[in-house]
Amino acid sequence: MVTKLSQGFVALCCALMMFGCVDAEQAASTDEVMATTEDAELDTAQQRIAPLTELDLHIRRTVGIPRAGEMSQCKLLKVGVRACGGPEYYMAYSTLVTDEAALLDLVEEYNQLRREHITETNEVSTCDMIPPPKLVFEEGMCRAVATSYM
Repeated sequence: MVTKLSQGFVALCCALMMFGCVDAEQAASTDEVMATTEDAELDTAQQRIAPLTELDLHIRRTVGIPRAGEMSQCKLLKVGVRACGGPEYYMAYSTLVTDEAALLDLVEEYNQLRREHITETNEVSTCDMIPPPKLVFEEGMCRAVATSYM
């Protein structure tokens, strides 16, 4: 009787060990699939953001240092689109040193890509609006100075 119980117990232990090994293999396989999926999602997000980053840098390089001879050469630029509306940020530029038509084309292209990005990713935001800064001319430079609201 002890022998039959021992044999049954050994068989049960072997079966449990086999199932345990399968579960470990399945878990390892599942972890690999999840890691691959996360990597693919990260690659897709990076691919989606790369053109925006490149255009943003191009806009900033086009503006350069906004030197001007007078206030009339200073302008304020609204760049980007936020999910709830309004621009991502404001930037001062000078018509003296910047090709305004080329700059406005870059900003429009950037804004369009942002709209597409918001739609594709279902992006949401806090819906707080960034108040427009005050445009000033100081020491031969155009500057966007933050204003405070109460």
